[in-house]
Amino acid sequence: MAHVPSARERSLAVLTRALEEIEGGRPPAEVLTAEVLGHAERLTTALGDAPEDAPANLVAGWIHWHHAVGGGGEESLGRAVTAFAPCLVYGVGPLPEPLLPDIADHAAVLAYDLLAQVLGSPGPETLRPVTEAWRRIVAATPPDEPERPVRLCNLGIALRNLAEWSPREPDLITRAVAALDEAVRTAGDPVPRATYRSNLADALLFRFERDGDVDDLNRAVDAAREAVRDLPDDDHAWATVHGVLAAALQLRHDRTWNAEDLDEAIEVLERIVRRAPAAMHLANLGTALRTRYQRFGRPTDLARMIEVGEQAVAATPAGHHKLGARLSTLALALRTRFEVNGDRVDLDRAVELGEQAVDATPAGHPDRPGMLSNLGLSLRMRFELAGERDDLDRALRLGAQAVAAAEEGHADRAMYLANLAAAWQRRFEATRNPEDLDRALAACDEAAHAAPDDHPDHGVIQANRCVMLMRRYELYGELADLDQAIGFGERAVRATPPGHLNQASVYATVGAAVYHRFERTADERDIDRAVFLLREAEEHTGPDHPDMPTIRANLASALWLRYTVRGEAADLEEALRAAERAVKATPADHPERARRLAALALALRARFERTGDRESIDRAVALGEQALAAVPTEHPTRANLATGLGGSLMARFARFGTAGDLERAREVCTAAAAVPGAPVRHLLQARRGEGQAALALGDGPGALAAFEAAVGMLPQLVPGYLRRGDREHGLGTVAGLGAEAAAAAVAAGRPERAVELLERTRGVLAAEVMAADEGVAELAAKAPDLVAEFRRIRAERDRLDHEAASPSDLPSSPRLRRASALMYERTRRLGAERRRLAAEWDNLIARIRRRPGLAGFLHPPSFAEIGAAAADGPVVAVCATPLGGLALLLTADDDRPAVRALPLPEATERKCRDRADRLSAAFTILGDRKASDEEKNAARDEANEVLGWLWDAITGPILDTLAAGGWQGGRLWWCPVGLTARLPLHAAGRAGAPGALDRVVSSYTPTIQALARSRARRTADTDEAPAATALVVAMSRTPNHPALDAASYEAERVRELVRNVTVLRDTEATGQAVLRELARHRIAHFACHSVSDRADPAKGRLLLHDHTTSPLTVAEIMRTRLPRNAELAYLSACRTADAGPRLADEAIHLTGAFQLAGYRHVIGTLWPVYDLISAIVAENVYRRLTRDGTTPPDTNTTASALRAAIRDLRETHPSRPDLWAGYVHVGP
Repeated sequence: MAHVPSARERSLAVLTRALEEIEGGRPPAEVLTAEVLGHAERLTTALGDAPEDAPANLVAGWIHWHHAVGGGGEESLGRAVTAFAPCLVYGVGPLPEPLLPDIADHAAVLAYDLLAQVLGSPGPETLRPVTEAWRRIVAATPPDEPERPVRLCNLGIALRNLAEWSPREPDLITRAVAALDEAVRTAGDPVPRATYRSNLADALLFRFERDGDVDDLNRAVDAAREAVRDLPDDDHAWATVHGVLAAALQLRHDRTWNAEDLDEAIEVLERIVRRAPAAMHLANLGTALRTRYQRFGRPTDLARMIEVGEQAVAATPAGHHKLGARLSTLALALRTRFEVNGDRVDLDRAVELGEQAVDATPAGHPDRPGMLSNLGLSLRMRFELAGERDDLDRALRLGAQAVAAAEEGHADRAMYLANLAAAWQRRFEATRNPEDLDRALAACDEAAHAAPDDHPDHGVIQANRCVMLMRRYELYGELADLDQAIGFGERAVRATPPGHLNQASVYATVGAAVYHRFERTADERDIDRAVFLLREAEEHTGPDHPDMPTIRANLASALWLRYTVRGEAADLEEALRAAERAVKATPADHPERARRLAALALALRARFERTGDRESIDRAVALGEQALAAVPTEHPTRANLATGLGGSLMARFARFGTAGDLERAREVCTAAAAVPGAPVRHLLQARRGEGQAALALGDGPGALAAFEAAVGMLPQLVPGYLRRGDREHGLGTVAGLGAEAAAAAVAAGRPERAVELLERTRGVLAAEVMAADEGVAELAAKAPDLVAEFRRIRAERDRLDHEAASPSDLPSSPRLRRASALMYERTRRLGAERRRLAAEWDNLIARIRRRPGLAGFLHPPSFAEIGAAAADGPVVAVCATPLGGLALLLTADDDRPAVRALPLPEATERKCRDRADRLSAAFTILGDRKASDEEKNAARDEANEVLGWLWDAITGPILDTLAAGGWQGGRLWWCPVGLTARLPLHAAGRAGAPGALDRVVSSYTPTIQALARSRARRTADTDEAPAATALVVAMSRTPNHPALDAASYEAERVRELVRNVTVLRDTEATGQAVLRELARHRIAHFACHSVSDRADPAKGRLLLHDHTTSPLTVAEIMRTRLPRNAELAYLSACRTADAGPRLADEAIHLTGAFQLAGYRHVIGTLWPVYDLISAIVAENVYRRLTRDGTTPPDTNTTASALRAAIRDLRETHPSRPDLWAGYVHVGP
């Protein structure tokens, strides 16, 4: 059927034709007949204000306008204005200019209703047309129009709300502020002006949150205060205006951390909700209370926060655009209460409300990313509580969705990324998959880019990077990660002003990181910094704050650690108080309770060890049992907790012999060693504890099995992908393991196995280097096709190992920060490359071992191979353990190696440490020019008493036993283990009686394999030897150090006796010059200062002319590979054979470095020596080596030459062992 036009359509058609005729030039009076005007009146009456009616209204309006202009009167003019009003609102035109002010008056009524509707359910698709409507209305409103201020205000409100939905249009909020500013300036009546000011304040707050301009924030507070001042108490906008003031005060608190602003904000909001308990105001009060609770931890704030949160949700109708936000805020409050009391009900409800919040909020809503992130956080916490993998997977999905929904530039994007990073970290901790940690770090780094220096979350984001890098340090053990963690942490400290909401947590995080670095480097500045930061965190945390127990537990650990270094009782007592308070504030089912109980137990054990107080050790054991019971059987932390309990049980048994303590210690350590997923260092310590207990119980085989398992974990503890310094640290954490393992093997009746275990646990890093050197020759003979790959991977690993570490303190200036960012990326890349090369190396070694005749390639040597080193004389390994000393006497009986175990009951670990400390202290006094004669006499007596004890307890019984077995004397090699490396075994003896110097020619070797390898090196043929046979370095003047006047004399005497000599004196003796000359000479003699570094022995160095800029360090010398004709390195300097107790078994000192570089013989010193005495000893040694300068030096007689020189000195100064006992020979 044909379409039949409606009356409206017919009228519109008539009017359209009439308007076309008028626009075509026909006079309106002729066109506007009574019939046309009738159609216009009927159409106007039929049309409404809807957008779809606007085109028809435009036609009718122009008809009425032409009629009014032609004399139609006010009635036609009014009809025109009525028709044109929707056209102005919806942007349909053109409209007659003279009529625009009147049209604006009518349009404003319609636009106001539309604005009210849109604000009830906002969105960009509805806000934008309303905003444009108000823009047109304001443009059509004359400057002197009394209604212009209110229209400007409505435009400002529309622009501000549209800006919230349009983050990519920064000009919207600027235009909003401008419109509201003009409204305030032009308003005459103070009452409406108060509401304009309130809206201006709201817009300024939004712009501050986006741009961070503090001027906007302060202007907002001032405007809001003026609005409150001018508004009558009975005004309908009273609650809204006061709410803006509260919001401004809270935001200013969040920026300046002035607590008075926050208190005032809460006071204002409490007044509002008492008068008008609307959902919006209740929700705002809850947010402010949460901020104050987070800062001060007041339980009343938490309770009130949840109460008003419940009320806000109840007062918000279904479908309201803010329902999701209020549900999410309530969920956050309940999760906070869960963190305090551990009630699973609160956490489950937080998850449920978070899900409802997300469901109630459509995609694209500006609040939705925050709700997704908040829900993800709750799910992550529930995973941590219950271990449901689905919760963690959902947390990761939601976190990723939150980040994706927050566009670049979103104010909270950085925090969403930080929450996502934390979820990845938790999955890493659950799976131990390094890729998860990499994802966590990537998210953290992206968060840092999204939170530049002026971002309010900059500090907490940097603190999160600190945490993530600490986790990577714990995974890989690379110091560079820990250094950079602290660098980011210190940046967080600088970015966090006093009173900041996150100040305490930032300080606590950085304090923990610095604490861990002290454990790694022993730099006491770090432990002092850790204590300072943790004390500051405690001071800035409310007594009831949920973080307080964690802070106090960490403070207790730091104070305990400092006590172990300095022995100050005040630190220990403060540690005990902090630990007690942390435990008291921790609920019975709190996931951190076990760790806090263990920290208290550790401090109590320390007090027992200091005072012998039985109650302290009994309580330490009881708390250790509670800590162990507080975690599931297979929880990864159980291994560490069990080791701590085992230590307390064994300490109590050692003092009181408490029945059952050893059995229980063994039981808990055995169980702990089987915990899946525990860190290797904890599993190893658990096996070690098991072995110690079994040994004390007399179960040799059981002890041996435990120690063999511990020794078997060493490759995992110090994997090949770590830098050498990191591997050294790992080995230092198990100092003494070799001695204990050897004691267990002897107790099990297997002394040969004791020797093998000693070799596997000592000199590990040097042995790898030497074995790899030998491996090239073996490969060339049996698998030549793999030699190039072997050399390539080894060279690349060496190169990466020597890359410079990153600085620990990332600087503040933009240029330096960019450099630090590059260093950070470089460190990450180098770590990944080292791990890749380590995997390639392991794969290559596996392939080599599959080749014929290479099954044992780079495997530890057997006893038969080790024992060959005793062919030229006995090798004696001397051990000290907590239960007593032990000597392994390795001899070659009938050309077959044999070993005999000799108990040394007096040489306990405690006694050996005590004697070594006393000897060191005595020699320090004797070398101090300021010491009195009385002090020096007492020191000499002390030194001689220690040498006498050393003879009685160790050296004498060993030599007597060897003699009783038929040994005729002569050469003997000492292989001191652990603490005994600090003792001069070669100089032991009672004054006036024959001692070691009289009965034996002593040499030392760091390991038995090192001795065998030194013997294997043969001097090149004479015609291949370089013409200059000796390099002499003489530093009589050293920058920043005292003069060594005898150094020149010493150099001259060596030159005269050796003859073919190159001498580098003072300014000539630079590190690079020395390294160049070493390869050209068979002998290297140094008369100079040296420095040993017990915290990092590889930094020990010879002090040459450029030592402040290019030091010749232990590490540098170890990297050097000298020709096979390198014979003797004579180090006439202080402490060149001292690595300190932690790494004594690795021989990481100058003497060991020169041996590793290729010298068969090295002469070094155990403690400080005198330059004149050193010159005398050197002259006497070279006299014997060269037969008073008549022959080339016979370095094969180095040991006997040194012994003779020392004996000469002893004869002259028998009561001054500080003059002669410190010189040692290392080599064959």
